[in-house]
Amino acid sequence: MGSVVVAVALVLLAVLSALDPGLRFVDFLQFSDRAHQLRVGAGLSHPLYPVGYPAVLSLLQAVFGDVLFAGRVISVAAGVGAVWAAVRLLGPWAGLWLLVQVQTVLWGVAEGTDLLAAGWGLGAIAAAHSKRPWLAGLLAGAACLTRYTGIAVVPVIVVAAGWRPLVTWAAVVAPQLVLALVTGGPMMDQGSNMAIGHGPPGQPAGPFAQWLDGLRRATPHVLGEWPVWLGLAGLVVGAVKKDRRAWMLAAYAALHTGGIALAFANPRLALPATSALALGAFWLVPRRWLIVPAVLLACVSVPRALETPPEAARVRPLVEAAEPGRYLSSDPWFHTVEDGWLRAGTPVWVVGEPHTLSASKIRAFAAQSGHTHIALDQARAGRSPGLRALMAEPPEGFTVVAEEPGQVLLRID
Repeated sequence: MGSVVVAVALVLLAVLSALDPGLRFVDFLQFSDRAHQLRVGAGLSHPLYPVGYPAVLSLLQAVFGDVLFAGRVISVAAGVGAVWAAVRLLGPWAGLWLLVQVQTVLWGVAEGTDLLAAGWGLGAIAAAHSKRPWLAGLLAGAACLTRYTGIAVVPVIVVAAGWRPLVTWAAVVAPQLVLALVTGGPMMDQGSNMAIGHGPPGQPAGPFAQWLDGLRRATPHVLGEWPVWLGLAGLVVGAVKKDRRAWMLAAYAALHTGGIALAFANPRLALPATSALALGAFWLVPRRWLIVPAVLLACVSVPRALETPPEAARVRPLVEAAEPGRYLSSDPWFHTVEDGWLRAGTPVWVVGEPHTLSASKIRAFAAQSGHTHIALDQARAGRSPGLRALMAEPPEGFTVVAEEPGQVLLRID
């Protein structure tokens, strides 16, 4: 039965992913760039993102010749892996329940790192529970190389399986530290994320007060869907029954939530915690009866996975019309596809402050920097009088390549 659930996960996520093969997560443009840099030995260390995901992305791009397709393969595998981990830990019905969670379906069909980190974390818990400490440490290390917040699972498996997981965990994560030391690259530094999370001046002073404020803002993202509340009640039942799987999942969710509270949170970043909490339904609903809420939830989650993000859909006509060249852009979603890589446009704001921009200033900058095109959208470029004028009536030296409502792609002649 477990293998059937895993097969269902593979088919469902692969089909949903194939139905919308375009970019669905804007941060993936950064991962594509870093994966490309790894080919020439650059980008080995990064303060916000470990090297694991872009390294696998670079490898699979070499196999498939398409970095976006490679990202989708990873995401489908991540969703299937998370389901497999749930099957190993709690059985096939729990695996099916995890599959139809909104965040599992959404991120199983879109490129990104968070579901992959969650799958590694749940796999580490399953391995620790089944008395396989070396495997637990290896999977925990993979979680840390995917997202730094993957470290939340390490205390859980150490308490459950002793010190031995630390050996393989250290063996997996040590190369990341060595790379940073050898190359002189940046060490882990979440300062920019913390700056976002701490908000404007006037927020609580002191690290602990700021963390409590971050926890207050992170919790609604963790508890935002009703299956999580169902699972939370189930974890209480599991704890009363003294089932250590319940406390392992609860501790993993709590530690991960505490970690993202240090910076900022959204449903995507909360995914490992929400996945662990949702599995608590195992103790609240008789196993086979989980099929009933699973079907109901699938009726919600699958249609949501079929919806293309509006920002992505809006810019796709310009992306499809883009010619080879270097681009300035006001839209962070705009990109070009070159040799199987996604390349983001250079933010037009590097030319100058919005109120100072003009067609002549952009042409002068493009002549010096080698940019050949500019993509503009009304929502962002509209705050600049000069860009509004450029969109409304391109002067001599600018040729319209493509035009959509509220958007225009121009070649700089």
